[in-house]
Formats: sequence, structure tokens, C-alpha cells
Amino acid sequence: DVPRGKLKTWAAEAEEALSDDLEFYIMETFADEYWRLMRQRLGLRTSQIKDHTEIIQPLLALMQKHSMDFHATFRHLTTFRPSWMSPRTSDMPLGNDAADPLDGFLQALLPSDSTQSINLPVATKEWLDYLQTYAARINLTEEQAAWKELAGETNADGTPSGLNQGWEATREANAKQYNPRFVLRQWVLEDLISTLQTEAKDVGNRDLEKTTKGREALNKILRMCTDPFRDWGAEGLSGEALTDDEKEERRLCGTGPKSLLGFQCSCSS
Repeated sequence: DVPRGKLKTWAAEAEEALSDDLEFYIMETFADEYWRLMRQRLGLRTSQIKDHTEIIQPLLALMQKHSMDFHATFRHLTTFRPSWMSPRTSDMPLGNDAADPLDGFLQALLPSDSTQSINLPVATKEWLDYLQTYAARINLTEEQAAWKELAGETNADGTPSGLNQGWEATREANAKQYNPRFVLRQWVLEDLISTLQTEAKDVGNRDLEKTTKGREALNKILRMCTDPFRDWGAEGLSGEALTDDEKEERRLCGTGPKSLLGFQCSCSS
């Protein structure tokens, strides 16, 4: 039998000998998984060695520089089509024409009425530069081939299948599975709590079995929480065509008042 003290000594020596290798393995595994998940969020089906330095990190830096919302930006990027960039360059002025897909995309990405302070001319040019790089990455032969195969446009051996499902639409739908449309933000909770508290004060003057505005709001938010990737608020449609219910869903998917930006949902909420 080995004395217990000797076992502890061996264990400590083994831990010390392996600690550097173990830490390296953990960090490497974490980084690989992080980059994999970020590629999924960006609608990238293949892995390229420069993805983190040319695509992911520059995007995060751009979002931070212009104080852009993380989830809203990533969700909006799922709708980007690389074909919009040809023959566009960053020094070509935009026409401010919502009928132009790229113009409409940038107007939604960088709205003039945003709750964030965004320098539109500077942000627009820098985003156009980034989108050129992003479009080139999506247009890589290997990347397009992977999406065309998923869309059913090609067979596993790369030969045409005869179908035309639209690989860009397939890519957008896939990317949306990793980028929530609805995020439970603090302003949503504050709004809901206020509505419920107001109704609670009036509990003696109403029928408790009747559906109330507060209960309806609570039920809707619970549904949205359990299905955050759904296209709530008729995402992508014009605001004029929305029902009252869809307008409310679209409001709940927004970033809310500037005074509550950056707040995290509390335990009590």
C-alpha cells in the first residue's frame, strides 16, 4: 500500500507537470469552438484560416466603434447578399434609395433615428469596406459549393442537380437559426412589470377570469422567449402592412429606450 501522503505528493507533481499543457488544450478547444460558432452566426459554412483576423475580429471592432447592438447587427447581417456588392466600391456614393438592396440594407443597419450615436457618413464607408471583404469571403468557390450542396443545387460530387433552390436564401435561413430575432432585454421586462403592477393595483375592480392586457403581454413574451429565432413582427415586411399584433412584436424585438441600453436582466426581473 502507498501512504496517503505519498499519493497526494504524486498528484500535486502530476498536476504541476501537466498544468501548462492542460491550460493550452483548454484554451485551444475554447477558441476552436468560439470561431466555429461565430462562423455559424455569420453564415459561413467552411473554415478559412484568416476568418478570425479578416472577418470576425474586424466585425466586432466595427460594432464596438459605432456602438452597435450585438444581436440586432448579427441578425441583420443574415439578410446580406454578396451579389449586392458587385460592382460597388466603398468610394461610390449611395443613392439613399431603399429600392437598391444594398442601400436598404445599410439604412436598416445604420438608421438615422437610432438610439445610438452613429456618425453615418463614417460608419457607412467603413461598413462598405467591411462588406466588400465579407462578400468576397462568402463568394469563395469552396464556400459557395458548400451552400449549393445544402440547397440541393449540386450533388455531393459537385455536379449540378438540376434544381435551383437559391443557395443565398438557404444560407440566410440557416444563419437565422443561430441569431435570435427576439432577445429578452431589460426594457422589455421593465415594460411588462409596469403593466402587471398597474393591473395588480386595480385587482378589486375587475373580473379575475377575464384576459387582461398584462396577461396577454406576459403570454406573448413567454412565447417569444421560447422561440427567439422565429421571424417575429413579420420581419422583412414593410411597416405599413403590419397588423397591430405584428407591430407589437416588432417593438419588442427593438433595442428599446436609450436609458436602458446595456442593462442586464436582473434575478428579480
